[in-house]
Amino acid sequence: MKKKLLLLTLMVGSYVGFNSFIDGSAGNGYDHTGAETSMGNSAGCGSSGSSCHNGSASPAIDLEIKVDSIGLYKTTYVAGKTYKITVRAVNQAHFGLKKFGFQAGVIKDSFSSPVPVNAGIIQTSNLDTGVSYYAGSANYRVNLVEAYTPLRAILDTNGGPGAVYESYFYWTAPVAKTGKVSIWVALAAVNNNNVQDAGDQWTTKHIVLQENRDNTAVNDLSSSLHVSAYPNPVASQLNILFSNVAAGSYNVGIHDLTGKVISTDVANVSGASATYALDAATWAPGVYIAVIEKDGARQSIQVIKN
Repeated sequence: MKKKLLLLTLMVGSYVGFNSFIDGSAGNGYDHTGAETSMGNSAGCGSSGSSCHNGSASPAIDLEIKVDSIGLYKTTYVAGKTYKITVRAVNQAHFGLKKFGFQAGVIKDSFSSPVPVNAGIIQTSNLDTGVSYYAGSANYRVNLVEAYTPLRAILDTNGGPGAVYESYFYWTAPVAKTGKVSIWVALAAVNNNNVQDAGDQWTTKHIVLQENRDNTAVNDLSSSLHVSAYPNPVASQLNILFSNVAAGSYNVGIHDLTGKVISTDVANVSGASATYALDAATWAPGVYIAVIEKDGARQSIQVIKN
């Protein structure tokens, strides 16, 4: 197996690092984000037992992590809401770093752990070009998003100073009262010479998101409303099941991961339990968010269309 690549590791609640497998660490059974301090998964490029890029992080790879909600960058999250996570790095000094790679995940709290807990739901399909989802496995516990092939720099495609390395994915925040989560990133920019050497440059960074409980109080209905969706994945008809709810009218909206409204309906519930059917036959394959609202409160469900 050829080794070489830069892995951008985005973790909520852990350090992020990377191995230099050209087709991604997670795809080869490794989590080098730093989120978990057990099972032989170490953070950063300088891990023992694995081939690496430059042995130390480069201060000239300027990395930032942006959490976006309708064009506004966030330092807090609201339970159940979906956010676009953008990872962007700028090459400040190096030459010939034409490509990059990344690995990403989300866990609770702001620190690494021998038994990290995943937080929220990471986009699993229809990701950015060259990016795949990997569920936790026997070798690592964290659900990961990573580049499975080297991604190309933009602006300066020759990889000199000013080159930008950028990718993104969507993340649905966890349930209310989860508390703080953190996003950790490791990104490597590489010269793509199929040799892991000192010419490749990498860096790491993390941010912490606090839970916005003021909004959570009115947006989360989990204590009074139990809503589920089936079948999920769905092919033609999606059923919204209401359990232990108050009678009344519930707004049911379907959104894609860009926030675009696909459909809106009103479910009139007359008893404590009810099922409302939605026609999903015309939806394009992908990931959607079903949003159920009543009297200013909201609950969100991720739905996959086959």
